[in-house]
Amino acid sequence: MGEIATMERRDVAPIDAVQKRIGQMGAQLKSVLPSHIDTAKFQRVAMTAIHADPDLLNADRQSLYTALTKAATDGLLPDKREGALTIANTKVKIDGRDQYIKMVVWMPMVAGIVKKVRQSGEVASMTAKAVYEKDDFDILFGDDDRIYHKPYMAGHPGKMVGAYSIVRLKDGTVSRDFLPMWRIDKAKGAAKTKYVWEAWPDEMAIKTVIRHHAKLLPQSTDIEAAFERDDTQQFDIAAAMLAGPQDAPAGPITAAALLEQADDAPAPIVHDLATGEIAADEVPELAPEADDPRLDTLYRIKAALNAATSTAALESISAENLAHYEAMTAEQQAEITEAYQGRWAELEA
Repeated sequence: MGEIATMERRDVAPIDAVQKRIGQMGAQLKSVLPSHIDTAKFQRVAMTAIHADPDLLNADRQSLYTALTKAATDGLLPDKREGALTIANTKVKIDGRDQYIKMVVWMPMVAGIVKKVRQSGEVASMTAKAVYEKDDFDILFGDDDRIYHKPYMAGHPGKMVGAYSIVRLKDGTVSRDFLPMWRIDKAKGAAKTKYVWEAWPDEMAIKTVIRHHAKLLPQSTDIEAAFERDDTQQFDIAAAMLAGPQDAPAGPITAAALLEQADDAPAPIVHDLATGEIAADEVPELAPEADDPRLDTLYRIKAALNAATSTAALESISAENLAHYEAMTAEQQAEITEAYQGRWAELEA
């Protein structure tokens, strides 16, 4: 049988499709990157990270682009030193059913966070370390604060017992913070991305104390914003979409406190969850109008939140309405956030 010449559609290799898309994101990345980071360099580092971890190509494609946007917004490179692109099996609703898909999440590393703190304008230096049971360690809080730490060097230092942070401000003031292991374990127990804690226990412990400490430092808004974009610091990926940043809790870190510190979701780009295909490069936000159909959904969600009789019910409501929440304006999202946090606080009281 003779061959018939036909025009056939050739599938684009995943790595080529991703490289093309990241190239198309140049203007978007430039708009959020700090001036000292060249857009082309950021794109090269991103592609190097993807080449080094091909599993990223098998994850939800849009989550990869969102993670890169978060990294650019933080002004950190995804080079596994300042930050890393990791993969989490995440439960989402597709056609009304719970399914697990691989999502790429952005994780600022300790080196990147320390870099952000030092760039805050008020900080001269910062040290953050984990403490182990065989270390020579002493801490004193009061009128004469001090932290003394001599690491054990003769072998394995034993179990981790806590983590601390020391910041020297440019005016000479020294600020110190320490979290014992039971406080860090509270954060780990409430975290959605527990696999990250298993893979990088020291890194996550140090990040936890830095986040706690950053709230006490001057001009810490930018630092806290970086934590809010850190997917590995969230309690629940669905509830996080309904939670906003709050002041540091006075007592032990609890699940509710972590929820209050979770990040606001970035504006989504429409895509197909199954294929990762981009349906539209931009989704313009509609101005709220009197006949805005989203208002009915807003009132329905608020009513459901106010009627919830348990925190589990709140989490269920947040997961079921995540798509509606993402389609709302910033003002409407703020209303839902306030209702969610208020009802959570009432149920926890």
